[in-house]
Amino acid sequence: MNYNEGDNISDLSDMCEAISVMLINKEKPDICIYEDCKQKALYNYCHIHKPDFCHNHKMSNMIDKRICNYIRCAFHAIYNYPNQKHPVFCHGHKEVYMINIKKNK
Repeated sequence: MNYNEGDNISDLSDMCEAISVMLINKEKPDICIYEDCKQKALYNYCHIHKPDFCHNHKMSNMIDKRICNYIRCAFHAIYNYPNQKHPVFCHGHKEVYMINIKKNK
């Protein structure tokens, strides 16, 4: 089953199938998983660290994965603990012992 922009996905199983198809078709890790989309992936659900969708194909309740996890903060996240890969807080909301993990990339 193919899903295109504007398709109505009303059933949870249909949505899961659509995402599975998109993940299988994904070729580049930083590109939106939506079929035939070449935009940079920036969005996903809050409990998933890796962004999989671009701005045009994000689903409801998805957040920009570059933004600080502190409530109502709009700054880019660059800090986390040394053993972590994904930034979660901005400079103003970093916790004790967090480091700038974006600096060395």
